[in-house]
Amino acid sequence: MRGITIESAKPPKRRKKLIRRLILLFVVVFVVILAFDRIRRPNVDERDLINLSQIPIRKSFSVKTDKPIKELKLLIDNQEVINIKLDKPSNLVSFDLSPSKLGIKEGEKNITLKVRSGFFWRSYEVKGYVDLTPPPLNTLKVSNQLYVGSAGAIKVRSEKDANVSLECLGRKTPLTSISEGEFFGLFPITLDSPLRFNCTLVSKDKAGNISTIELSMSPNAMRFRQENIELKEETIRRIGLSLIENSTSLDPKQIFIQVNERLRRENLSELENLSPKSSSKKLWQGPFLSLERAKVISGYGDLRYYILNGSKISESRHMGLDLASVANAPVKAANSGIVVFARFLGIYGNTIVIDHGLGLMSLYSHLSEMLVNEGQSVNKGQIIGKTGMTGLAFGDHLHFGILVHGYEVNPSFWLRERWVQENIERVFLSR
Repeated sequence: MRGITIESAKPPKRRKKLIRRLILLFVVVFVVILAFDRIRRPNVDERDLINLSQIPIRKSFSVKTDKPIKELKLLIDNQEVINIKLDKPSNLVSFDLSPSKLGIKEGEKNITLKVRSGFFWRSYEVKGYVDLTPPPLNTLKVSNQLYVGSAGAIKVRSEKDANVSLECLGRKTPLTSISEGEFFGLFPITLDSPLRFNCTLVSKDKAGNISTIELSMSPNAMRFRQENIELKEETIRRIGLSLIENSTSLDPKQIFIQVNERLRRENLSELENLSPKSSSKKLWQGPFLSLERAKVISGYGDLRYYILNGSKISESRHMGLDLASVANAPVKAANSGIVVFARFLGIYGNTIVIDHGLGLMSLYSHLSEMLVNEGQSVNKGQIIGKTGMTGLAFGDHLHFGILVHGYEVNPSFWLRERWVQENIERVFLSR
């Protein structure tokens, strides 16, 4: 009987040991799976989380992760509003969100973003705001004397933190906040503008809601001269040596096309890239100064045909005023501002650009000497350089230009006190 009792006691001990081993194996496997899944858990780009904190009437969102995800959920105050399951895991998931269609009201919200690559979810909590109100937008005043090739000014009222811009003929011009809820902007009327076109005034709030106003523009036509410029081979070779590499391997026609067309495009692009450096404050006062006792030898908008050995080899538009006085004549700052460029610039030669704020800059080219440095503040009438013939120039003169958000407009208007007063200053001061 004792032998029977002993034998019957062994199986339960073996079963217990086997169960313990199975439990241990299960725990180890679970821990391994959990650790592996934790390693695979995706991280969401912080900028996308910030973007989710402001939800407008309607908006497209994107969520970027460092590891491909196969499912995404978005909850607003615990209400699931987005549930995306991907057939193929991806690092980028996009979706549209319209809170009003989901019955979500305006106000502060708790926003939860959940993403999953493996078995377990990773959650992100964001304090957000649902904004269902487009920003207010009212036009206060617009310049009334517009000309092709000139500039205009506009002042509007909108939400104080809004992003306001004017879009005309595919060109977007930013407006600057000059006081709480008031925005001012200068905009160019480009040389290729038709005599009647529409612009769209756009105000976008922090959440992304947009308000727009359509504005009709009717600039006056301007006449521009055409002139033929006779070139000499020795002059072209001299210019080529100073402006382009390996010019000795090119014939005069090739040299001039490289300078007048390719290099000109590069230089114009560099000038346009100065626009974001403009101050958010108005730095100029009244009309601009011209070169003293100077004659205008080329006007704004002149269409130039370049002739070599009796044949036209290239052409260009002259985008400023060429002013000639005496050789090495002193050049004064046309108005107060900050020097944002004082270097050699291809066809423009030694060039100084002064920022006058709010996207307005003046340009002085072909200088023989530059007497100011980048970052330096200058006063209206201060001597900044001397005239010369550096760059693509055939004689000593000053190329004087006015840039409005990187585009060269007609400087003649900015030299006229009445035009500046009625079309720029009056708009700026309007209420």
